[in-house]
Amino acid sequence: LDERKANRTMEVNIAQLEALGKELGESKMLWKEVVIAYEPVWSIGTGVVATPEQAEEVHVGLRKWFAEKVCAEGAQHIRIIYGGSANGSNCEKL
Repeated sequence: LDERKANRTMEVNIAQLEALGKELGESKMLWKEVVIAYEPVWSIGTGVVATPEQAEEVHVGLRKWFAEKVCAEGAQHIRIIYGGSANGSNCEKL
């Protein structure tokens, strides 16, 4: 929650993507197999749930990073799954 309050959400996510990028190396083909599951760590066990807007902000940021660092063409095709709290009232927006 401290990371969210400090506006460090994308910084944390990008660090994780860069670590994955080091493992995958230069091959753009390997990225085609990647599915990114985003679950806001700051919401786990806190009772604070990400809004659809917050989830969308992260998804947009992940695609932007992907376009800049991996493949602009593939950025719209990378699979991103929201893994946070979803229920009947917010699932459609998520």
